[in-house]
Amino acid sequence: MQTHDRLVYAILAATGVALLCLVFFARAQSAQQIARDAQLTSFFPTLPITEHRRGSDTAPLQLYVYFDTDCPHCTRFHERTLPELLRRYKKDIAVSYLYMPLRSHPKAFGEALLAECASKIGGEEYFWPAIDLLLRTELQASLPTSDDIEQFASTLTIPLAPLTLCLSDATAQTRIRRDMHDAIFRDVGGVPTIIVSANGKQKMIATANILKLQPVIDELYRIK
Repeated sequence: MQTHDRLVYAILAATGVALLCLVFFARAQSAQQIARDAQLTSFFPTLPITEHRRGSDTAPLQLYVYFDTDCPHCTRFHERTLPELLRRYKKDIAVSYLYMPLRSHPKAFGEALLAECASKIGGEEYFWPAIDLLLRTELQASLPTSDDIEQFASTLTIPLAPLTLCLSDATAQTRIRRDMHDAIFRDVGGVPTIIVSANGKQKMIATANILKLQPVIDELYRIK
């Protein structure tokens, strides 16, 4: 009888501990969700400050584009939609690029490294030509080889030594991964994904087509 009682008590104790763990886990999950919701609420009104911007940081219409240089839709946005947006809105618009190299494009991260290092060496005067070049070329491997680096530096007239040093440093990778983390945080599922921000409001759309993008812009901002 005593053995049976001990067994019952042991089962009850184990059950109690399990229930306490479940309650604790549920509360922790709830707290995490509340914190994440609060973070999301405060995050979208204060969009990321990025130096990779065409236009003024005070322009009333701001577009933030998650971008991958191996994505054909991103190429379409960069070569067709971006020039048309700049033509239509002139000084009223600024377009910023954020890194989102997809896993399905294994060379995109290495290309992002080249673009980021070009920017670190020469600012935006090197960043945008680097994007133009990377959309037309392809790396030999997932990370830039010595031949890739020399060709890239030669084409953009970037000093080779600083470029090589930058590529081996963790700073550029950290910047790219920050943008990638930001994209995951916002549930960005593909590229190009664009956040349109105007008049204190934001809306996100995944498209390279200006005919689909224009209604979203018109909803938040209209040409005067």
